[in-house]
Amino acid sequence: MGRNNQGPIAVDQFTRIHGTRIRYRTLGSGPPLLLMHGLGASLELWDPLLPFLEGFTVVLMDHPGAGLSATPTRPMTMRRYAHVAHGLLGHLQLRDVAVLGLSFGGMVAQELARAAPQRVSRLVLVCTSCGWGSVPGGLAALAAVGTPLRYHSPAYMKMVAPILYGGGIDRAAQVQASQAEARLAYPPSTLGYFAQLTAAWTWSSRPYLRRLCVPTLVVSGSEDPVIPAANGRILAGLIGGAQYFEVDGGGHLCLLDAAERVAPRITAFLRNDAGGD
Repeated sequence: MGRNNQGPIAVDQFTRIHGTRIRYRTLGSGPPLLLMHGLGASLELWDPLLPFLEGFTVVLMDHPGAGLSATPTRPMTMRRYAHVAHGLLGHLQLRDVAVLGLSFGGMVAQELARAAPQRVSRLVLVCTSCGWGSVPGGLAALAAVGTPLRYHSPAYMKMVAPILYGGGIDRAAQVQASQAEARLAYPPSTLGYFAQLTAAWTWSSRPYLRRLCVPTLVVSGSEDPVIPAANGRILAGLIGGAQYFEVDGGGHLCLLDAAERVAPRITAFLRNDAGGD
C-alpha cells in the first residue's frame, strides 16, 4: 500500500499477465489514464504528479522486472512490454484509455498505440524518443543510464541526478529526495533493469510512426541531457497531427519536478478528448 493524493490509501493489486505477476494501482474517477514510467522505475515515482490528475481514473503499473512486478524468465522486447500493458487494460476491462509514457514508458506507449489503437484514445509522450534514428544524449548521461546503481545508492543518485536528469532536479530538493527514497525502497531487479535497457537500445518506432492515428501530445524538456528535445520534435514531426510542447529549462523529469507547469498542458489535451473535439 501507499499514499496518494486522490484518496487516503492507494492499494496495491496484482495480476498475472502473459505469465508474469504485475503490480498495479487504480485511483480516482473519470476517464481512464494509464501512466507508464521510465527505466527501472516503480509506480511510487509518480507521486509528484498525482495531485494534478483529479478527474481521471489513473492506472499505475510496474513494468516487468521493476517495482514489485516479477522479473520475466524469457527475453523481453518493447513489443512484449506493450503486450503486458495491453493485457493489464484487458484485465481491467478498459477501452478508450489515454496513455501517458515517460522516457522508457513513452517507448512502450508508442508500441501499445501501434499494436492496440482500439484501446488508446490519446497518447502523451514525455521526454522520450523513437529509439534507433533518434538524437543520442550526452555521454555522461548515457553512462549513468547504463547502470541501476542510482536505485541502490542515495549518494550515487544525488551525484548523478543533475548529470542524468538536468533541468531543475538539482534545485527541486523535495522532488529529488522523494525520487531517491522511492528508488531505494523499490529498486528493479538487475535482470529486469538490463532487460528494459536492452529493449530500449534495440528498438525503433520510426518505421511506423507516420501510420499512428492516435491524437498525440509530445512533451520535451529543453535541458534534457539524456533524451534531448530534438527527439520530441522528431516524434511530433512524424506522428500526423501531433502537438508539441517544449518545457523551457525543463530536464528529463520536468513532468515531476515542474508538474505545476507541465501537468495543466497535459490535462487540457486529455480533457479535449473526454469532452469531444
